[in-house]
Order: sequence, then C-alpha cells, then structure tokens
Amino acid sequence: FEVVILDTNGADVSSDYEIALNPGTLTVAKRPLELSADSASKVYDGTALTNESYTLTSGELVAGHYLDVTYVGEITNAGETSNQVSALVKDVEDNDVTCNYELTYIEGTLTVTQKPITLLSETYNKVYDGTALTGMADGYSITEGELVGGHEISLTCVGTQTNVGVTQNEVSAAIISGTEDLTANYLITYSFGTLTVEQRRIEITSANADKEYDGTPLTCSDWTLTVGTVAPDQNLTVTCTGTVTDCGQKDNDFTYTITNNLNEDISSNYLVETVKGLLTVGQRIVRIQTESASKVYDGTPLYKEDGWLIVEGSIAPNQEIFVIDYSKIKKQMKYSIVENIREL
Repeated sequence: FEVVILDTNGADVSSDYEIALNPGTLTVAKRPLELSADSASKVYDGTALTNESYTLTSGELVAGHYLDVTYVGEITNAGETSNQVSALVKDVEDNDVTCNYELTYIEGTLTVTQKPITLLSETYNKVYDGTALTGMADGYSITEGELVGGHEISLTCVGTQTNVGVTQNEVSAAIISGTEDLTANYLITYSFGTLTVEQRRIEITSANADKEYDGTPLTCSDWTLTVGTVAPDQNLTVTCTGTVTDCGQKDNDFTYTITNNLNEDISSNYLVETVKGLLTVGQRIVRIQTESASKVYDGTPLYKEDGWLIVEGSIAPNQEIFVIDYSKIKKQMKYSIVENIREL
C-alpha cells in the first residue's frame, strides 16, 4: 500500500518523512459446507437403484450461489453400495466459485434386499418297484411371492425314496435368466411335499396234494404266484414245509423270501397274502379173507388161527398185519378193512 502525508494546506509533504511500512493481513476464509448423500433401499426387482438427492447437513451458501451436484452410486442385485455425492458451487452467472468453499461429503447407502418367495414341492407316491421315487423338474408351485419377469426356476430334486416308507420331497431351486444365475437375489423359503412308496401286493398259493396212506410223509413243493408279480431283477423263493404221514389233512405250510440282485432280503416291501393248499392222506384199502374150516363135534371151539389172507390191497412197506383181534386193527384207522368172512 502507499502512504501520502499532506500539510494543513493540502500540500504533499511525504518527502519530508521517512516512512516505514508494516502491512497487516486480510484473510477471507473458505466457507464450510457439508453435503450428505441420501440413502435408499428397495426389494430386488431386477432394475437399478439410484438416489439423486442430498441433504445440506452443515453450513449454507452465499446468497445467489447454488450447487451443481453429481452423484455416483447404483446397485441392481441384492446387496449394498455407497451413494456418493460431489458438487461445484456456482454464482448467478454460472461462474465456478467452488474455491471459496470448503466442501465435505458424507456417503449414503443404497441397499437392495432379497425378494422373498415360498416354494412348495409336490407330493408323489407309487407302489414299490425296486427303483427310486423322486420328484420332477416341474413339480413345484410358488405359494407366496413371485418371480421378476423373465426369470424362471431350475429345480433340483434331492429327496429320494426306494423302499416302502415316506420321506420329504426335498428340492433345491436356482433362479435364472438365460444363462445368468440370479438365485442370490431371492430369499427362498421351502415347503416340502412327500415321497411315498407303498407295499407291492402279491398272493402266493401252495399246491394241494393227496395220496393213499403208505407210512411215509406226504409233502408238496409246488406253489403258484396267483396275484401280482415281483419287481424286475428280484427273486421270490418259496419253501413248502407242510407234511402229513397219517391219515387226515394238514395245511401245506410254506415260508418265503424275496431278494434283490444283491441277495438282500427286501420282503418287507411286499404285502404278501398266503393261501395254503391241503395235504391229504387217505385210508389204505386192504381186503382180508378168512379161510373155512370144519370138524366133527368134540365139545371144543373150532378155530383156524392162521386161516386168513389179503385178497385186495397191500400193507404199506415195512409194516405188518396181525389178525389176532379184528377190533384192534379197526381202531388204527390207517386202513379201511373190508370183511370177507367164511363159515366155520
């Protein structure tokens, strides 16, 4: 700066002085401003989330000045990102006067939350056939919520049931659009149907058999699968255990086992109905004829101890007949005795 000294008449007398200058300081401080980018959130809908708004959280502009604000922040998929703001300060003539301001920025947050849906897998059942029962790729329904347009579900069936019983039809879903996997944008709640395998019904019938009594056991190993079939690659083994030796009838009892190609017993997967045949042993027919005899009366009984023979039929092997008391033979009931008595 310059100093001029004037006398009372207004004349410049500065040259008569030795002037020492000691300048002071004039300071214009920058005007502080704090801008906060506003936050925003939404449920995922496949479109970008932005929020071009801010709040002047500290300070104020000089009259006639305004902010030219720029935003950086965008998010489409589920998650979070920052919403950033920056600005220029301009005057009424659009001159940049930002240098006169101390700008501070606070970031906001852009949040996209997962879209909730509830998925129900279907229920399936079948009669046991030795193969696994699983769900189907289209075996589901969305009971709550909905997919964004153009999205589709790719279903993986996890649950499986081979033997008789019930299990959950557990599934896992991927949500895709073309080749893009968008599953992470959904909050999937599962409700599972069931997989039920029911017993396979068959009926086994053992055969009838009969014979005349011969002192040996009567058995019959024949049987028939009269209702149903066993599953492919499985084997039904039937063992007839019924037996009868003496005259009469008994059931042709049997046991059974059903095995797979690993020789594992899987009989419990079948509802087996059993029909037992009959084993019948009939009486053996023997015709005995006594011989005639005669004598002159002598006051003693006339008899012929060995006077008999079998005229029809035969005694079973390794058996004997003793004609001592006819009533004893009759009581045994294994033979049908036909009388043919001659006169004495």
